[in-house]
Amino acid sequence: MVNNEDPFVYPIPSTISSQQVATIMVELSQYVVSMHHVDEMFFWLARIISQHLDVAVVEFWTRQANSIGDFSLDLRAVACQGSEVPERLVVNDAVRMVIEDIENERRGFWLKSVVDLFSPYQATLLSRYGLGYCSSYLLKSAALLPPQKNDFSAGKIATPLMLGVLLFLEHPPSQRMLLGIGHILERALAIAKKQGLLFAVANAELVATSSNNVSRQQQRHLGLSDLVPRHVQDRNDARTGNLGEESVGLPNRQTRQVYAAIDGQRSVAELASFTHLSVEEIRASIRILLMRHRVRLYEPGGLPVDSARYLYGH
Repeated sequence: MVNNEDPFVYPIPSTISSQQVATIMVELSQYVVSMHHVDEMFFWLARIISQHLDVAVVEFWTRQANSIGDFSLDLRAVACQGSEVPERLVVNDAVRMVIEDIENERRGFWLKSVVDLFSPYQATLLSRYGLGYCSSYLLKSAALLPPQKNDFSAGKIATPLMLGVLLFLEHPPSQRMLLGIGHILERALAIAKKQGLLFAVANAELVATSSNNVSRQQQRHLGLSDLVPRHVQDRNDARTGNLGEESVGLPNRQTRQVYAAIDGQRSVAELASFTHLSVEEIRASIRILLMRHRVRLYEPGGLPVDSARYLYGH
């Protein structure tokens, strides 16, 4: 349902015809027979919506459980109309917070200006790339979503589907456009169930076992950007105020900035977005911290890795 607080009274409407929707569904029905994982469908849908429905950026986010009952918010697919938009601009902690709000509020479609959703700094950057508006759609199902196709962290299990689709647009779309996209997404999930890309409850244990086996075989291929740095000792900064003391001995301001931004949750790639440093600058600082035994590296699922492997290369 479209949020009534955001009326669609804008002068530049985007429309979608019933014939467009029908054509997309016919194409999906043809391609889905060769798909082996639901992420392939997510990527296909993101690309089709972006290219054919004039949506600048399309992102698919899901909530995934692990075997100890924790949940993570995972980006499953992203598609952009062109190559000009930096991925870190549309995939970062601020965007993740918007998705969390969507899922927590259980909202359907809404439309807002980026000025109303993001900090002035990020809203300005988004506007420079022609991304003036955001819309989203939330889909839920009792069908079980398997872990991410290329997620190498251990312990992820099949989880009842909660899918947040985030759209970045240059112009405000019409209500018909958003409802058409919603119809495509709903029909696509029905096809995914029929094709076996989403699982019944009875298959949950099998999916979890298969995922963990793949994780153990492929975790060695994680790059430094995928890993989560944590301080070697518990800092308890908020209670003791020792951050300044712990930063003593670090060689430069950049490394101290990265050290302060490490919270045990952000990956190396997410730290780059959070600090507005480049990935290479973050990597250089992380390697300094590793050599000085200030941090250790962990998989996204929480398992420690051999940090020495990442001092050089990757």
